[in-house]
Amino acid sequence: MLKNIFRKKKYKVVKEQSDRMEFLGSPFGEDTERLENDISERLETVSAVRGAYLSMLRYADNENVRLALIIQSDFSKDDFIASLAKSCAGVVTMDIMFMEDFSEHECLEIIGKCKKFYIS
Repeated sequence: MLKNIFRKKKYKVVKEQSDRMEFLGSPFGEDTERLENDISERLETVSAVRGAYLSMLRYADNENVRLALIIQSDFSKDDFIASLAKSCAGVVTMDIMFMEDFSEHECLEIIGKCKKFYIS
């Protein structure tokens, strides 16, 4: 997971146990479509990205709800983290996660709760 990747600072990789995360479903509201479109345009510049989901997210030790971008790819995230960070810098503060880091059960939970907004 990349935490706070969309700030102007360099990204940092944070290891977080997936069992400490609760995916609350896709965000909603008047600006959601604009956010999805903006992120989609940026994801198009990273050829390794096959699909993406946005989810509201809560960590076990924090009552605040965060925004998560969950990336699907046929490539190892190590091959494109830097280009993804550069492409997405400056949008909003969110955590970026990769499907490859989750179990099959967790992936099915994400797919079931969240709308896939980007397909390459």
